[in-house]
Amino acid sequence: GGLSAYALEPFVLYDGFTALTIDDAKWLEAETVRQVKTGKLLLAHRTYGVIGSDTGQIFDNATLDFIDQSAVTAIRATVIVNKVDVAECLGTNPAVTRTRARLKGDFFNTGTATVGSAVNDVLASIAVEHRSSDAQGVLTVKAGLTLCQNSDCTTSITLPGTQTIDLGSVSVGAPVILWMRWDPANNRFQFRRDTGLWVTIPYTVSDAGAPGRLNKSLNISNVVDNCSVPGTVAFMEATFDNVFVNSSAVPLIPVQ
Repeated sequence: GGLSAYALEPFVLYDGFTALTIDDAKWLEAETVRQVKTGKLLLAHRTYGVIGSDTGQIFDNATLDFIDQSAVTAIRATVIVNKVDVAECLGTNPAVTRTRARLKGDFFNTGTATVGSAVNDVLASIAVEHRSSDAQGVLTVKAGLTLCQNSDCTTSITLPGTQTIDLGSVSVGAPVILWMRWDPANNRFQFRRDTGLWVTIPYTVSDAGAPGRLNKSLNISNVVDNCSVPGTVAFMEATFDNVFVNSSAVPLIPVQ
């Protein structure tokens, strides 16, 4: 046989993983953790912005979904954010980089849903959030209703006629109890933190349609600016514990 036209290249070390984090100059994905540790669910997720553009954002999630999502109408959990790392774009992208630990779900569709698509789904959530503009170690508890505009709800608007509610601040490392429930008989969602009063967000749109996307979960959500300058990042590590749901959503456990 003849000689190959191309000589085989030698092996060269690509990554010895000596850095503290996954190198975004070498890998497309960053760290994601989902495990039970010391009696709590641990979620951790890091996302980098796309380098080379000062427009747009990356929406990225680490999620644990409920087994019977259609049955869940109320969620409560104790959340502790252990670590956050948020750096905004140093270029000209005006968007805000943020990370948040959430209880969330698509509860109904305002029109005729397409199975598997979130378009016109109403997403309710209560979250512990840190933005690039926030003081170090300070988180904000926020609740609101979102109307999804595309199939994965990465484009959305606040549900018309409603507004996002600020439920105060909490420090990194401090526990906060988050509550949310859907009350369709009264066309409203209710939210609560710790032992405070329930706060209501009413809505006027039709809730007769089932959501196109079954998606009720515990979640870390990163929204990261794309940037012409490297270094835009959102990272959060949080634990979720003592998760409660409405009684009809608890799966029956067979008797052994």
